[in-house]
Amino acid sequence: MTQPRKIHEQAPRLEAVDALAQCRVELERALQEVKLAREEQLLASRARDRFLAALSHELRTPLTPIVVAVQLLMRRQDLPEPARGPLETIRRNVQIESSLIDDLLDLTRITSGRIEIDPEPVDLHEAITAAVQSCESDVRGKAQRLTVELNALRYKTDGDFTRIRQVVCNLLQNASKFTREGGEITVRSHSEGARFGLSVSDNGIGIRRAVLPTVFDAFGQTDEWITREFGGLGLGLAIAKAVVEAHGGTVEATSGGRDQGATFTVELPMS
Repeated sequence: MTQPRKIHEQAPRLEAVDALAQCRVELERALQEVKLAREEQLLASRARDRFLAALSHELRTPLTPIVVAVQLLMRRQDLPEPARGPLETIRRNVQIESSLIDDLLDLTRITSGRIEIDPEPVDLHEAITAAVQSCESDVRGKAQRLTVELNALRYKTDGDFTRIRQVVCNLLQNASKFTREGGEITVRSHSEGARFGLSVSDNGIGIRRAVLPTVFDAFGQTDEWITREFGGLGLGLAIAKAVVEAHGGTVEATSGGRDQGATFTVELPMS
């Protein structure tokens, strides 16, 4: 009677061992599938980056002679006055297309971890002023009022002047785009300890609370009505965030909700 009892007691143990072995097999299979999926995702990401880089190059090539031709025509003294308006429209739209292509190229650099930062001594107020001058036509075209208050007592750091100007331009263009005609945009700077702060505020359409966590995602315009009414791919804010973080800084967005305006705040370390 002892032998059958031992066999009976060992049966559950054997079943548990078999079940554990089966779990291990299934776990190894699942891990292998995850590994393959990651490799496929990486290959797809690299293929997408190569495609975007090639597409950007092909799109930019025909724009260059258009810009040159428009500039030459607008310099002519005998150019009829009624032609200047349409030529300015062409110039402005080509500039928009060029900026979009630059954004696509920057996006490929960001996703592949190859964003270029050339650090040197930078006057942050000078970079902000340069950005404001570059974006004045966008603001002026919508009869918006732009207020600039550069109150930071310390505004020197080591960074990439062109990239920092790009960040401010992207924030300004975003504010102008989502603010109605005649609206208000305010740019302010401040310094606290070893940090430099920049804020770009507007009284535009605002941002819903549920959307705030995704505003810096590429292609992240999650409200369909915004895409329909204002267009765009949502690349500017994603690029701004990547550039700020490459400088060791932070950027965040706040808003009271729809039609409550929005504020984007950048903080950068100072030298």
